[in-house]
Amino acid sequence: MSGLLFFRMRYRYVLIVLFAVFITDSVGSQTLIERLRWERTKALASEAFRSDGARLEPLPTDPLGVRSDSIRQWIMTLIKDRSDRDSDYDDAIRISNWQTIRMIEIPVYQTQFDTTKWAFLGVSSISELDTTQTRELRSRLEYRFGRPTRTLAEIGQPSELSRAEIIEFEYWFILNDTIPVIVIDVNGPWDRGLVMASSHRYREQLSEIKDAFLGQLIAREDRKPFADYYYNPEEKVWYVTGFDGASFFDVRIGRPNLELGRPILVEYISGAGQSQE
Repeated sequence: MSGLLFFRMRYRYVLIVLFAVFITDSVGSQTLIERLRWERTKALASEAFRSDGARLEPLPTDPLGVRSDSIRQWIMTLIKDRSDRDSDYDDAIRISNWQTIRMIEIPVYQTQFDTTKWAFLGVSSISELDTTQTRELRSRLEYRFGRPTRTLAEIGQPSELSRAEIIEFEYWFILNDTIPVIVIDVNGPWDRGLVMASSHRYREQLSEIKDAFLGQLIAREDRKPFADYYYNPEEKVWYVTGFDGASFFDVRIGRPNLELGRPILVEYISGAGQSQE
């Protein structure tokens, strides 16, 4: 009996071991493989660290060639060109003389200006001329060239004009005895820069003409008082905008009688409650 009992107990243990091996192989075999792979990876890494050190040698600091290198060179060329022109506006083109067309002289030059095929140049750079407020440039124009050739008072009621024709002021010039030029506000007194137009024959030189001629407004900061009518088409509101010699102002008004001409500065200085410097 003791032999038989021993055989049965031994057989039971064998079954248990076989069952455990079967379960481990069917359920945990994938985990075991992963563990073996991980242990092998650590062993290889440790061997590499022992032979070569734990850190890789740094690469030399030679710059890699990228597209931005050529772009940077191009940008620096533009900056240098702009700096050269900003330092001396007369380098680009020489303006030997100019004539400001006064309002009473419009009939003399009307045909010439009406038949000219114009090329326009707006605010196209980050130069001081293009980033200065239009109202500031207007006061400098007044000092340098006198009163504008035309203002909204002469052009007419906004209801009878296109959006592009609703301006604050317009200067007409003849440069070097032959070049017709018009200087216009961009979009009222609160915008920046000026629009310049000349004959399409000078289209390629228009930027140079603008810098050479209007650059004198930047070279000197002399200002003179003025007052203009300004109509804001978005607000549908009229203003008298100007400079009183000390500060800029905007006075909101009702619809003016444009047949009476331009606003008189002294009538609006005391009422300039909406001053904007």
